[in-house]
Amino acid sequence: HSFTRDVILTQKVVEEWQQKFHKSKLAYLHEKTILHPQEEFKFKWDVAMLIIVFYIVIEIPLKLCFEIEPALPDPLAVLNLFIDIIFIFDIILTFRTAFFKDGILIKDLKLIGLRYFKSWFVVDLLATVPVEILQAIFSSYSLPSTLAVLKLFRFFKIFRMVRALRTMRSLERLSSFALAPVRLAKFGMLVFSIAHVSACCWMLTAVLTRDGEGRYQENSWVVQNGVDEISPYDLYLVCLYWAFTTLTTVGYGDISPGTRIEYIFTIVIMITGCTLFGYIVGNVASLVTFEDQSNQVVKEKMKSVTAYIKYRDVPLELEEKILSHYEYSWKQTQAYNEEQIISELSPCIRTELALHIHKETIAQVNFLKELGEDIVSVLVMKLRPLLAPRGQNVVVEGFVGREMYICTKGELQSYVGKNSLNCFEFHISKIGPGQEFAEYALILKLVKHPVSIRATCPCDLFVLHKPDFDDLQYHFPLAHRKVIELGRERFKGQLQFLRNLSSQKDNPDMPSARRLRRLASNLSPRGSTKKIVPTLSTMESKDDNKLANKLRLAAKMSMASVGFKDTLKYKEAKEPAGNEDSHSERANMITNPAQLKRVYSVLEIFGWHNGDWISPYVRNRMLMWKTRAQMSLALRQMENEQEGDPDWRPAATKANIREDSASTRPSRR
Repeated sequence: HSFTRDVILTQKVVEEWQQKFHKSKLAYLHEKTILHPQEEFKFKWDVAMLIIVFYIVIEIPLKLCFEIEPALPDPLAVLNLFIDIIFIFDIILTFRTAFFKDGILIKDLKLIGLRYFKSWFVVDLLATVPVEILQAIFSSYSLPSTLAVLKLFRFFKIFRMVRALRTMRSLERLSSFALAPVRLAKFGMLVFSIAHVSACCWMLTAVLTRDGEGRYQENSWVVQNGVDEISPYDLYLVCLYWAFTTLTTVGYGDISPGTRIEYIFTIVIMITGCTLFGYIVGNVASLVTFEDQSNQVVKEKMKSVTAYIKYRDVPLELEEKILSHYEYSWKQTQAYNEEQIISELSPCIRTELALHIHKETIAQVNFLKELGEDIVSVLVMKLRPLLAPRGQNVVVEGFVGREMYICTKGELQSYVGKNSLNCFEFHISKIGPGQEFAEYALILKLVKHPVSIRATCPCDLFVLHKPDFDDLQYHFPLAHRKVIELGRERFKGQLQFLRNLSSQKDNPDMPSARRLRRLASNLSPRGSTKKIVPTLSTMESKDDNKLANKLRLAAKMSMASVGFKDTLKYKEAKEPAGNEDSHSERANMITNPAQLKRVYSVLEIFGWHNGDWISPYVRNRMLMWKTRAQMSLALRQMENEQEGDPDWRPAATKANIREDSASTRPSRR
């Protein structure tokens, strides 16, 4: 009994799970088959339906009023059958299309169907009746009353024009194209449709007054103007001419009404023309105002910037850079207050909009791909566009960095050199679209740029300032910490790259190892981020002593070739009389470790690589520093020796200058 009960319970559980699985599968299929009202397929379908409805508005009145009835093999009849099939598919899609109600997306099929039944279902269903096929069938039985009833079904297709106008307003609001062309197309279609229907109705006023034999009344406008015997298409051109002249003006009087119904219809068209004229003037003025609104704002700002430039007497070259920067910036933002517009949205919509605006940038930059959508949506809205012309330095070596840059178009080159001491450039790497640089400036305090980065072609960049990045720690503390960790990893890689580069000695154009280690030390953390990587302070102090000892040894070894009398003359010429301590102060000033470090850097870069690529100015500057260091050391040594003997010459050894205490003249070697 217990076994049977367990089996029954197991079967019930299995059946329940099967039902749940079946329901979940049906729910999944139901979710996939419901169309979003704003998706791309629905947008393209609505555009196609607009074109079809516009064709119907032209074709059906033309057939009914001018009695143009093509046979079934006619291409237009086949096209009409194909349109009827499309209308059937449109009804099915309407039953599967969600809608918004009070800002909420409704996907319930019952609510969708109920809404459609209450609105346009009957008209759409009657518009799908294949009138051409039914007319061909009943024409063989010679039933005029039945054929007249079938013709009425064609008017239901014209009623779809009202629905098409509502669809056009939705497309105008959701279109990704420029708003002015969409409005202009809507305006042109509406005006031509009204003129076309008016022309067909003007012809219908003459048709309704015919007698049983098909002859027009003698006072009808068709007989008065002698157009009763021309072809239907020529007659349509005459009616269209009358419609446009009556709608847009008061008419020329060449085609005038003759019967009572024609007079009444002419009065109605004149009243419609007054309304249409106001609509035309209002739409044209709105289009012109809309197009000039953003341009006018940009022009006003450019006038303000130009006036400020003239007030400050800015050079022409700098003026062009400033104006090009503002033009590019306002071109990217269209002079709209984007932050104010987005701040008024709800958080969910704000996130979706931010991700949509910068989706190309997010797809390119790996740094942003590693973060979540919430922090990316906030970060990308803080980005500021920047145009870097060709040859402009975006980042300058030695300057404190407070921004991170993202390249979206163009190419940049990072290099070392070309400053007050270097006349060469050592290219390190290239930066292309989708790459970011100087991200360490966001996570370190008062960090100096280790290299310079220059645009090799016009580049489009985005800039993220450190204050904007620091605001994230209040709203997204965990995400802010994650960004810092990512920046630390990249920071370690850059520092290790400079260290590895400083150990290479094969490339003669490479900067000195001492200089590259100094560049690496510019990346040393400051403040609360000292634990990111070990600093080079200990290594720097040891290198200072080694460099100072090497410089002293090199200066002493070269003192034998420097005339001591010339040194005394240099001393007497440069120092005023009575200042006995000036020599010691000068020697202490130039030979302290910091000064020796600078002099040794010059000697290391230029003094021992005396190539033809050094300019004469740099070579003379190098020789001046070298001579000044040698003379300073000689003056310091002279104060410790006997100054009375004019024939005294300093003696140089490999280590130092030894004094001869037994004689007033030092020994020579």
